[in-house]
Amino acid sequence: MSALLAAGAALAASLITGILTWLAGRSQLKQQSLDQQKARIEQLRRDTYARCGEHLMAYLAQLNNWTVLGWNAGEEDLRDVRRGATELRREGLSCTAAVSLVGPLAMVERFQDAHNRLLSVERKLVRALTIPRPTDEPSDLKFGYLDTYGTDRALEAFFGEARATLGFSEIDEPAP
Repeated sequence: MSALLAAGAALAASLITGILTWLAGRSQLKQQSLDQQKARIEQLRRDTYARCGEHLMAYLAQLNNWTVLGWNAGEEDLRDVRRGATELRREGLSCTAAVSLVGPLAMVERFQDAHNRLLSVERKLVRALTIPRPTDEPSDLKFGYLDTYGTDRALEAFFGEARATLGFSEIDEPAP
């Protein structure tokens, strides 16, 4: 009888040990899953912020190209400007949606502010390019639109917020 009790106790101890091992493994797998999910979200944020930052810089470069083009633009140039403006607006909407999905709200607001300022500059430039040039005006459009609308400050705010959200400081930036 005592052998039966000893065997039962050993079986119960083995069962308890097995259950505890299973629970510990399950807990570890759950933690690994959560860590992987956080890493994927972080990578998605990085990719989204990078893509949207590239969009803002491409938008800025395009606006600078249009100011150089100035009133010397021909019909084909104006069609290219309008087509480029449409593509930039479409990409801007896509970036706005992407930033809205990965957040946080401060990032969304910074991106929208920078994009809206660039959009205001674009509207002025497209309008200026499509009206007939007065004869006494210079042949390029360097009116300082970018400074007037505060686009530099808005872009700096977006990139600063992106660095802060991703946990980078000014020191973490690579040297040029």
